[in-house]
Amino acid sequence: MDCQDWSPVVFKKKNPSNAPKKTEKKMDAGKNSHKPDLNIKKLVEDDIPQIELKVPHDISMQIQKARLDATMTQHELATKTSIPAKIVTDIENGSIVYNAQTKKYIQMLAKSLGIKIIKQKT
Repeated sequence: MDCQDWSPVVFKKKNPSNAPKKTEKKMDAGKNSHKPDLNIKKLVEDDIPQIELKVPHDISMQIQKARLDATMTQHELATKTSIPAKIVTDIENGSIVYNAQTKKYIQMLAKSLGIKIIKQKT
């Protein structure tokens, strides 16, 4: 019986109750973050009016006329060019923002319809 160990085994020691607990406050934790100085840059940028250019009317009319001459619906044209139907509708209505991606879509539509887009100078 010399091989047995009868000493108690402690799996988890408890912290002493009289020792002060260490607490670290994370950055801005528990604070109300509705400070006006956090979004000053955003407010200044919002004061400047942003002008969003829409698709010119003459371009949208050229695409619409070519599509109607080919007797295609907007959905058929969209599936032929792998463009979402809503984009084709927005381009023909002139309600989409005229940016680089929209220009790509217009070029794809013009190529599939076999037309050359001519932008009229105003």
